[in-house]
Amino acid sequence: MERSWRGRSLVLGFLSGLLVTGCTGPSLRDSIREARDLTTRRRLSEAIEKYASATSDAAIAEATDPETLQSRGEIWLDLYRLEAPAVVAGMDADSRERLRRMVPALRDTTGSDLLSAAMRDLTRVIATTVDGEQHAACSVNLAQILRLKLGRPELRRVRPTDAFDELLYRRLMQESVSDYELFALVRRPAEQARSGEAAASALDALSRDLHALAEFPSALPPAVSYWKARAAGVGALARDTRTKPTQVRLDPQVRAMVESDIETHLKLATAAHDLAVRHNTADDDDAMILEAYEDMLRHAFFAQEASAEPTARERDVLNAAKVGLEQLRGHALK
Repeated sequence: MERSWRGRSLVLGFLSGLLVTGCTGPSLRDSIREARDLTTRRRLSEAIEKYASATSDAAIAEATDPETLQSRGEIWLDLYRLEAPAVVAGMDADSRERLRRMVPALRDTTGSDLLSAAMRDLTRVIATTVDGEQHAACSVNLAQILRLKLGRPELRRVRPTDAFDELLYRRLMQESVSDYELFALVRRPAEQARSGEAAASALDALSRDLHALAEFPSALPPAVSYWKARAAGVGALARDTRTKPTQVRLDPQVRAMVESDIETHLKLATAAHDLAVRHNTADDDDAMILEAYEDMLRHAFFAQEASAEPTARERDVLNAAKVGLEQLRGHALK
């Protein structure tokens, strides 16, 4: 992870501004913009101390307006990049325990709790605002968080148990990365006119993951055909996004994914599970069954990755997802 003093100084400056204003919403955004101009301070421990004090204020910790949610989400992501949990772990026992009581996410030395907190706040921004720039900024950050999880398995809350489950997890999370990149592209018209490379690259990666599933040694012929067809469609979209970015239009399923907060992901996972059961009971086409189970797992896995301490409802959906995963394997593998 990044350890540059420049990055650390930005967080320090932001936190200092946060304490000065003591406000949420637009004032908090102003503090961030002012603080990110700072480049010379090197007092990371002091920054974490001030951050902990600021977020102990109920006005900030409990705020639900989009501006404050976005600011909080960006703070969690910044602190992850600066390895704040590891810094706190190296402090004396009294300082360490005091800060961890104030900011429970700092107890997790991997930084996974910070990423989960960021996911929850940033998804709520997209779900509650219509501002295009906020949508785009939060989408790019969410795509980055998912990429971190794909690249660093220790950050994941979903733990694949074998090679097939790992491929499936990667394919599902990479589709979410692609959705967020496409959404960010469409919500920034000026950038869309210049380049669709970020979204196209994410789609290329998704196509590769789908091909990897189709080539899995014990995959059944209907599953192979399903994943190859999906890979071909994604590949075509990648080419169009790269060569004709201004013509990109969002599929309704993409919009449903990116505009969902965690509670909505749970509802969509449940609905997809019910659809899969109906398809299964009716002995429908294997592609329809596989698509429904994949849709369920994608929403459930996303919700799990955002949940440091799952609620009872989240646990129910995640338990159902385990059953759904076994059902998918039964339709996909010999």
